[in-house]
Amino acid sequence: MNYYTVQKKAEANISIKKSKFIALLFPFSVEEDFECLMETVRKEWPKARHYCFAYRLHGNPVSERMSDDGEPSGTAGMPMLEILKGANLENVLAVVVRYFGGTLLGTGGLVRAYSDAVREALQIATIQNMVYCKQALLEIDYSYYGQIEKKCLPAVLDKPEIEFGEKIRILVNIPEADYEGILAQYQTLTNRQGTIQETGALYVPGLSVDEGFGIRRQT
Repeated sequence: MNYYTVQKKAEANISIKKSKFIALLFPFSVEEDFECLMETVRKEWPKARHYCFAYRLHGNPVSERMSDDGEPSGTAGMPMLEILKGANLENVLAVVVRYFGGTLLGTGGLVRAYSDAVREALQIATIQNMVYCKQALLEIDYSYYGQIEKKCLPAVLDKPEIEFGEKIRILVNIPEADYEGILAQYQTLTNRQGTIQETGALYVPGLSVDEGFGIRRQT
């Protein structure tokens, strides 16, 4: 259930036969933000001939949409979408702005141009791995905290929320794949005296960096 997305806006430019292609990648998770993002692009490059796009929104199934924006059918939006799919990206909007240079590129040339533009943007984008986690509230006596901090907390994602009161309460986000194992270890370390309250599930950004597909992946 994990997925990749772009961490922040990325931009790249390529020129082919005097036509300029400006590729933009945006983090994008809410359909209602689409028109606002597109309007921002149009205002920044107001004299462009085409504003082609493709996006993928995380879900089951993934929601996809694309547009050739006046280019011959299938020469812009679909190739852009295929690049996003090939990189396993979701919650991302790709926009390619084209300034026409006066020379027709043909359908094959357009497919290559729009594909290459998005690839160039991906080369400089930081890709974030979003990890599906279960969230749990742990409550323990102070005598167990040292072992829990040393052996269990390193496996959680992001910084746990810790409250020191009569007992120690720890709110943790544990990757789903590790959840049962971590909680079994927790029970062993606390002699089954610690309590566990599952409080929900959410996606949490990963922590380490992995190089793949020529893309900087933050996983």
